[in-house]
Amino acid sequence: MKNAIFCAVVLLGTLSFTFIEKESGIMSDYSCDSNLNQFNVSAGKTGAPGEANCTQCHSGTALSGVGTNTLIFSGANDEYVPGQTYTFNLDVLNSTATGFQMTGLDATNAKAGSFIAGTGFDIQTNSGKEYVNHSGASLSSWTFDWTAPASAVGDVTFYLASNVANGDNSTSGDEIYLSELVISPAPASKVEELSTLLNSDFNLSFDAASNEINLNYMARSSTEVTAKVFNIKGEEVAMKKLGNCLQGNNSNSLKIRKRLSTGVYLVTLEINSEYFTKKLFVRYN
Repeated sequence: MKNAIFCAVVLLGTLSFTFIEKESGIMSDYSCDSNLNQFNVSAGKTGAPGEANCTQCHSGTALSGVGTNTLIFSGANDEYVPGQTYTFNLDVLNSTATGFQMTGLDATNAKAGSFIAGTGFDIQTNSGKEYVNHSGASLSSWTFDWTAPASAVGDVTFYLASNVANGDNSTSGDEIYLSELVISPAPASKVEELSTLLNSDFNLSFDAASNEINLNYMARSSTEVTAKVFNIKGEEVAMKKLGNCLQGNNSNSLKIRKRLSTGVYLVTLEINSEYFTKKLFVRYN
């Protein structure tokens, strides 16, 4: 449906996160406020159509976010149900001092849905659009929520710009990376079913001592469950058929035979032909 040139992860052939490379050097009639510091970001710097990007204030050329920006949307099959709230997980790889800004627009480039951000985030509006961006100490990983429009508005494109900073407190020597993520409205036949599937019903943790992933999830009925683990390149590193779960709360463990490298992984549960995905941080003492 879309000319995607990068797929961050493909899960069981149905769940994917699609990024589209942007042209470099996108500029527009935006000016930089010389009073802005590293925690104050002016709106309209995502590289969306008609917008500038972070190179408006930071020297350098805008680069493709492929391999650097990893944006995970919690909705199954990259689909949204009107009025439902979803979680975004953003990791900017190979960086410890990073900033970002993102907006979500429909096919007419109008605001689509609303962001919900807590500590360390800022939400801004400009020309009828809404933006979420960092507002606190530089990090390389963020989690924030987005509520879908009250009614289906067709495909929604999220435009993301990240700034991989060199930490010298100046606007020179930084690298700007642009990405896009496109999600689609869920088919009408799925809306009722999907609206009862919450990613928040699935939680996990990693036990470094036993090299196991502990899974806790809520199932609506007794059905077969399969768990898979993928590295950040989309390669499957573990899989286990957990058998039939019980209706209600369930707990399982997934033993990893080969020691995982420290880093970020994606864990997916297939339950009754639905897919739940969570991000897992693997660390060893």
